[in-house]
Parts: sequence; C-alpha cells; structure tokens
Amino acid sequence: MTEHTIPSVDELNDDAWRDAYGIAYVGASNPVAVAGRLASLSAALLHEIGTDGVRKHVALRAIAGHLAYLYGYGLGPDMEALDAVEKNARRLGLLPAQS
Repeated sequence: MTEHTIPSVDELNDDAWRDAYGIAYVGASNPVAVAGRLASLSAALLHEIGTDGVRKHVALRAIAGHLAYLYGYGLGPDMEALDAVEKNARRLGLLPAQS
C-alpha cells in the first residue's frame, strides 16, 4: 500500500509557480493540457486559500492569461504576472539567478 502525503500550501504554491513558468513564461501550445493543469491547480489550492485566493493567485492568472491567448481571446498574461513568474522561477532554480 502506498502512503499518500498531502502537500502543504507552500508546496502547492511552488507547483503553481513551476507550472506558470512552463506554461506562460516558456509558452505551452496545447490548450487542453493547459486547461487541465489550471483546473487541477485551482482545485488543489481552493481547499487551502479559498475562492478569492484562487482568483487572485498570480501564477494561476498567468496560466489563465496564456490559456486565453491559446484560444484567441487575449494577448496572454499581463506583464505584472510574467514578472512574478520570472521572479519565482529564479527562486525555484528554473532560471539562473540575476547578478
């Protein structure tokens, strides 16, 4: 029997930032995969930070902005969201630290 561990809020947030980097910063091209990941992250975070927290979560906003772009309904994530994604990608070691 495998033991399941429940991720902490910090782990869920880090997952959201990692996915935001891969989806919105690098640029994913499969809207179905992006929509599925957005739904999964939103559902996991909903239990921890509530509806308002999910709505305001910058990583999720970046993913949603990219999803809208993939479906032709926007220009992509706003610069504030992309700047936050870049900052967190550096914190997580996905991008080199700035000197």
